[in-house]
Amino acid sequence: MSTTTDPLFELIQSLTQGEKRHFSIYAKRHVVGKQNNYKLLFEEIQKQQVYNEEKLIRKFSGQKTAANFAAAKHQLYHLILDSLKAFHANKNIDSELRGLLEKISILFNKGLIKQCQKLTQKTKKLALDYERYSVLIEIISWERKLSSKEFYKDIEAVKALYNEEKDALKKIDNVGAYFNLYVTSFTELIFKGRTRSEEAVNRFRQLLKDPLLMDEKEALSYTAKVFYHSIHANYNDSIGNDVTNNQHQQKLIELLENNPKILKSEFSRYITFVDNFCISGIRLAEYEKCLEKLKTLKELYHQYKIERSPLLEARIFTTISMHQLCAFYRQGKFNEGLKIVDEVERDMETHNKFILTQRKHDLMYDLFYTYFGTGNFKKALYWLNACINDKDINVRP
Repeated sequence: MSTTTDPLFELIQSLTQGEKRHFSIYAKRHVVGKQNNYKLLFEEIQKQQVYNEEKLIRKFSGQKTAANFAAAKHQLYHLILDSLKAFHANKNIDSELRGLLEKISILFNKGLIKQCQKLTQKTKKLALDYERYSVLIEIISWERKLSSKEFYKDIEAVKALYNEEKDALKKIDNVGAYFNLYVTSFTELIFKGRTRSEEAVNRFRQLLKDPLLMDEKEALSYTAKVFYHSIHANYNDSIGNDVTNNQHQQKLIELLENNPKILKSEFSRYITFVDNFCISGIRLAEYEKCLEKLKTLKELYHQYKIERSPLLEARIFTTISMHQLCAFYRQGKFNEGLKIVDEVERDMETHNKFILTQRKHDLMYDLFYTYFGTGNFKKALYWLNACINDKDINVRP
């Protein structure tokens, strides 16, 4: 039986070169036995372009450790996850905060109170910098425990923790309320597209009457502000108001560019903001602004040394390539687009496994349009047929 949806196959195919190297070392250290069959199975699956379980069973059926193939796959899957956990420890703010909380617990249980207090303050600053309010509540709980060890000698500081906790809970609740409003606006736009009836417009307008959406000041944190502007952008996109939509997309970009720490930790979100900014910008014929923002996206990706992943690089590739080609052919600058099509086609093959189906379809259309505009009808027809015959695509009616 052959399938490309096997979880172990998908996990292995998603690994970066660094993650693969780390697993090789990790497996040697954590698997007992001279013959590391998990590593051999890993290597065989890694070689496959399309998952073929029958071939794997034939290859490993003679080995005792691989007799129960399903069990071997299950164990390998979790061994890879353990390896990834170790590899990515402290590489993003959430894993770093989890690690620090574990260290706080260890120091507290050993009675090393001064050391524990110092680490708690460091962790608290990080949680505040990155607006991780749920973690902040855990830290406040530890601060109370630490105060008890000193018999609450600083009573005012202990009382102040209550106000900090209330503020954190208020912000968590605020984000939750905005999120619920955002989901409504998102589903209205994504599943129904631009409004085609007064009824649809009225549903959106009713949503915007919520007090939280009347003024940005109601959004108490970066995350809440993201939802605020996203909702307004969705509404204006829905009614075809590209000017106001683009203004809100610009606000979203500024929220991240003005906060480099959060930008680095949420670079995937930044790609989305730039993508949406370019969609509305191209509709407004603001091509140079879009091309400049795509350049900034690429520069920041390298400047902040964002951790590489196949999925992230595929997103950056499609976002930049699609909007560059579109900006060129919308201006009739087909020869400018022609300068990059070879690179786009090559990178499209490189990132193929990680490109979203809709994005792949859009990019094929952009290639068709570019070739058509330069009179290369053979290549144009090739990409147009690729669009028409793409059975995986599933767009709304």
